[in-house]
Amino acid sequence: MICIRTIDAARPSPLRFAALVLACALAMTGRPPIASGAEDCNLKRLGSVDLTTVNDRIAVSVAVNGHPARMLLDVSDIATTIGSQYAQPLGLKVRLLRSGATVNFGPTRITQSAALTSFAVGSVQFSSAEFFLFPSNHTPSADDEPLIGQLGMDVLGNLDFELDFANNKLNFYSHDHCPGRVVYWTNAYSSAPMTRGPLGNYYFPIELEGKMVEASISTTSPGTSLPTEVTRRLYGFDEKSPGIETETGAAGNAVAHYRAMALTGSGLTVKNARIELRTVPPGSHCSLRTMGPARYEGCTGGEPPLLLGLNVARHLHLYFATKEHVLYFSDAAASK
Repeated sequence: MICIRTIDAARPSPLRFAALVLACALAMTGRPPIASGAEDCNLKRLGSVDLTTVNDRIAVSVAVNGHPARMLLDVSDIATTIGSQYAQPLGLKVRLLRSGATVNFGPTRITQSAALTSFAVGSVQFSSAEFFLFPSNHTPSADDEPLIGQLGMDVLGNLDFELDFANNKLNFYSHDHCPGRVVYWTNAYSSAPMTRGPLGNYYFPIELEGKMVEASISTTSPGTSLPTEVTRRLYGFDEKSPGIETETGAAGNAVAHYRAMALTGSGLTVKNARIELRTVPPGSHCSLRTMGPARYEGCTGGEPPLLLGLNVARHLHLYFATKEHVLYFSDAAASK
């Protein structure tokens, strides 16, 4: 269980859910007051933090119980995790998950959580945070800002936030603004409704080669990928089709297949996005639906077929209106 309260205005390998995850209880207090009388439509920026790159992934500076650290940023996962080797150095209160809880990250079973007295992401201060403790046998890093875990949507989703890759900034905003009044940097942009899946993951429809596909964004994945089941149904090609780029291993065997495709929208064009064709189906219970935006049904956590990694996300300017459940986006370099 992860509980977070925002109290002040003013920032390790990719982890994914592979089994049932407990619902996260997200509570938020101390929001900036809503203007009395006429509705205040202005954006209220609460703080920001620099985006840095660690092994082709995005990291941000945080403070845990007053200790400086860094965490990988992933907007495709709901849960924030901290490596167990940092529990003692950071002064975390460790406790077992509630009886009967089942939380898995891939093959790793999570059995403990860590309570924090205080938690800050850049200049935005949180309190009463409780995160999953990821079991680790590693020795704590002696770095001034050690990489201690991963920051997920259980924290980010308490506020609106913006990923400004052109300026390498993660900016936080209050929810209190008029709907649709958030894109300040350009007049040419697109928007899409965000759906929250059973695990708390967010996804949205986007146009790929003239077809609408549900997608999620991962800032811990260097590349973008799409299942061949989807490419066959929507576009008529797979990994064996002409024009597919194939990477081979040392033994000469094919290890990955790629195709350049285009993402389009109002004020947005990402040409020749290099997309890996995933040949492994998402799961035996997943059923591909192609009426409307293509998505999977019947499986938990794999609804969006298209995973947009950093090779595409870095071309975008993104605003997550989490209370409004809308994603606003444009080219990263777009301006007025």
